[in-house]
This record gives sequence, structure tokens and C-alpha cells, in this order.
Amino acid sequence: MVYLNGFTLVEALIYTAIIAIVASSFISFGILILELRSKSVAIGEININAQSALNIISSKIKLAESVGFPTVGATSSILVLNMVDGSTTTMEIVDNILVIKEGGVQINITNNNILISNLEFVYIFSDGNSASVRIYFNIAYNSEMENYQKNIQTTVSLRR
Repeated sequence: MVYLNGFTLVEALIYTAIIAIVASSFISFGILILELRSKSVAIGEININAQSALNIISSKIKLAESVGFPTVGATSSILVLNMVDGSTTTMEIVDNILVIKEGGVQINITNNNILISNLEFVYIFSDGNSASVRIYFNIAYNSEMENYQKNIQTTVSLRR
């Protein structure tokens, strides 16, 4: 009696197909994980920069004595604040980066990974004792691979 050890051609093809399916599943899962990580980084970067920008802008507005520009009820992409010490603080977009200019020095509020657009400041004057500035901007991640953006809007009152 002769025993043949080994696989037939059909068995070998079936095993190869099973291994290929399992391998492609692992590769697809790995690619999905990398894409989710990339999106998570973009969302985190946008949230951190948006919160930081709002904190800085809010603190400058609260410390201001008055708004130099825009005029009451007007909308502008530039905000000029008259500070208590007589200096001015200007906020605007330069090359898609939100910046503050104080005493001739320009300070970037957001980083190069973030694109700021549609910046609007509206000077709202409700009565003789209180004034507010409405802030609106669009913030997006600067990447061809990730297309995530967020619209930010808030209102901050001057403390007098």
C-alpha cells in the first residue's frame, strides 16, 4: 500500500486564497487605523488652536478700554482695541494665520498647521455701560489628506 503525503493542487489553491483574504483584512484594518489617527490629529489640532485663539482674543478684549475699529454695528476683518495704557492692539489674519500686533510686534496666535478664514469682528454697543465684540471665523486643518474644518462664533464684553 502506497501513501502519498502532501496537498493536492485544489487544496493548495484554497489555502492560498484563505491566507490572501486574511492578509488583505489585516492590511485594510491597518490602513483604517492610520486614517482614523490622521483625522483625530486634525480634529485635536483644530480644537486646541480654536480654544487658544478664543482665550487670547477674549482676554485682550476684556482688558481693552474701548474698541477703535470697527465702528459700532460695523463688521470688519480687523479689530483694533484701545488699551488702558494708551497703546493699541490689532487682531487680523496674515497669510491665513491669526495674529495680534502690539507695540509693533506681531505674534502668531495660530500655527502653520491651521488655516483661518472668514474672520469677522462686529462691534456691538448695547447701552452706555456695556459694549461687546462678536467674533466669527472658520478654522481648518492645513492638509491635502484631511479636510476638516470648524466654524467658531462667540461674543465677548469689554470690562469697564
